Amino acid sequence: VLCVLVVGVVVPTAPVARWVHGAVDDTDAYVAAVAPFARDPLVRERLADEVTTRLLETFDPEATVRGAVTTALGPLADLPGASQVVDDAVTAGAAHLRDGVAAGVRYAVGTEAFGTAWDTAQRAAHSGVRWALTSPDIDAAHRPAVGIDADGAVVLDLGTLSDLVVAQLDALRFPVPQALRDLPAAAGVVERLDALRMPVPDALRDLDVQVPVVTSAKLVSARTTLGVIDTWGALAPWVALAALVVALLVARRRWLVLAACGASALAGTAALLVGAHVAAREVVAQLALPSDGVLALVTDRIVSMLAGGLPNLLADGALLAAAAFLVGVAGLVLTSGRAARAASRGAAPQP
Repeated sequence: VLCVLVVGVVVPTAPVARWVHGAVDDTDAYVAAVAPFARDPLVRERLADEVTTRLLETFDPEATVRGAVTTALGPLADLPGASQVVDDAVTAGAAHLRDGVAAGVRYAVGTEAFGTAWDTAQRAAHSGVRWALTSPDIDAAHRPAVGIDADGAVVLDLGTLSDLVVAQLDALRFPVPQALRDLPAAAGVVERLDALRMPVPDALRDLDVQVPVVTSAKLVSARTTLGVIDTWGALAPWVALAALVVALLVARRRWLVLAACGASALAGTAALLVGAHVAAREVVAQLALPSDGVLALVTDRIVSMLAGGLPNLLADGALLAAAAFLVGVAGLVLTSGRAARAASRGAAPQP
């Protein structure tokens, strides 16, 4: 019975373990799988919101605009009553700069260049994950140049997005409030502000947009888990074969044992298919990702994709299990038939 249960557990879990190993090793397959997400409208929307927030955290729009306005006006900024004019111009300019950043990001994530940047970033992030999970030396000195930040966390480096945003901001003109235009005494101020372009801070020009994927603490935990999975993936086929051989050798009714092993493997496969969705959601929940963030959405998409592909992953093992079950049942039927015929011949009266 123990051997039958072992077969039921090993047959469905072995291909999953080998698939996990392959998913960590095969960067091309991973990038191909996540490439379509770059065209997902909801992914783009959430990414745009998250990147906009990150960009606006790098500088103070009011301070940036005030410095540009004060420089443009020169001595005019010190005239009596000019402070309110400057404040109004700064308020309008800061709002326009925020709107320009948001619009620039939304434009950037809708371009073909974003698709290329997404693939490049995902490739670097996957390489970072693979390095963190499989490298024998995870010291900072051996850290890859891309895909890992200074804290050892895996990130999506979408640096080209900031370049596209800056290009959009460079084309913006400074917004002069209509109330300011209507003041006859502010004619000189309006003229100078009309000649002013929207200031783009150097912090924004030099920024590489990085979206965190997984923290270094979680990578350390995953590294141990992956080691167990790799070991199981290598040993599982031999464990299943040994359990089947032992069960057949010690059994009195070998056809029954073969059928039981096949049924056990089929039941294990069915249980894995049913439990995979629950387990996947639990794994996502343990990551504690912000529910409105792009990473949570991408993770959800990946989990759904993997769960949907699980039947194909388990198909070969299920076919072998079904074949074993059918052969075992057929053997039982044939054996029972022979036994019945032998018994009838033995019970027949002798002439």
